[in-house]
Amino acid sequence: MAITFDNAPYPADKIDAVKYLVFDAAGAVVVKGDAVAGADGTYSISLSADDTAKLVAGSNKLEVVTTSLAVSIPTITDFEFVAK
Repeated sequence: MAITFDNAPYPADKIDAVKYLVFDAAGAVVVKGDAVAGADGTYSISLSADDTAKLVAGSNKLEVVTTSLAVSIPTITDFEFVAK
């Protein structure tokens, strides 16, 4: 995923943490962890087969929480997806 500010990659040395939560269709947290930093502004989240097996059919959600060393308020972004 890309983390940007003013359409430019956000510097990795300014990021405190990028964490994620995966909610199943019932709204329960089934997976959580830390995203892995790549180049500036680039982070990845990988879910194992065991992680995805915890999802139930329906609308699920990935929530990403980013905290910056420069800003005191975290940014929270949700991505909804469907599991069959």
